[in-house]
Amino acid sequence: MERFGIAEIFAGVQAEGKSLEEIATPLSAEVTESANGDEGGDRDAQRRIQGRMEQRTRRQSTGARRYRPGPGSGVYAPAMMSRSIFTPTAHQERTLDGEIDRIGRALDDRGVTDSQALADAVGARYWGPGRFGAALREAVAEGRVRRLSRTTYGPGDRG
Repeated sequence: MERFGIAEIFAGVQAEGKSLEEIATPLSAEVTESANGDEGGDRDAQRRIQGRMEQRTRRQSTGARRYRPGPGSGVYAPAMMSRSIFTPTAHQERTLDGEIDRIGRALDDRGVTDSQALADAVGARYWGPGRFGAALREAVAEGRVRRLSRTTYGPGDRG
């Protein structure tokens, strides 16, 4: 009689003596092709995301923002406070890219709009707390959106 591994019993996968990578694709693995086969659009999104991450790193390491209060890099952090909590994942970056695109398209269609009407137009109430503000700040930083006053925004230079 052949012995079965626990994973095989519950998931139907013969896992005995195999590494985890052989059994399933790691969660951190990047998907290189989009679901509909549109590789060109996926490449453009990857370039935008990469550029956004580089810009964010530059902004965070220069000026007054680099002197943030709190624990420095040499301070012990508990296991739950790992860097991965503060570093956006690929999925979060793709979601942010979609949110920025929604905001940009809404402003292209509507023209100059106040932030509350813009949030209503893109359905930001369903995005989660703080997501609309973060996406709007990134859109302004990228040049996709122009901030005209404290609460008024217009289409940016880049489309």
